[in-house]
Amino acid sequence: MTVNETVSTVLRDDFPDRSVAELFDVGPSWNGANETVGVEFADGDRAFCKIAIDGDGTRIARERAVLRYVAAERPVRAPAVLAGDRNGS
Repeated sequence: MTVNETVSTVLRDDFPDRSVAELFDVGPSWNGANETVGVEFADGDRAFCKIAIDGDGTRIARERAVLRYVAAERPVRAPAVLAGDRNGS
């Protein structure tokens, strides 16, 4: 499965009621085992979709935990986490 196919599957499963207008490149990832793609929904909202292309979602699970902690505990803006890999324990 290609990265775009994986991203499309993730978006369809996690956001079944939202149409995607466009996927766009956001540049290289610092970790070659992850891939990040920009998403523009049909309603104009934008988000980023990060996937573990090696199937190990633990790195992304840690990143989600850090983002949620920073958003809750620090006076620094952090991106909202809309969804996450249920297998990335």
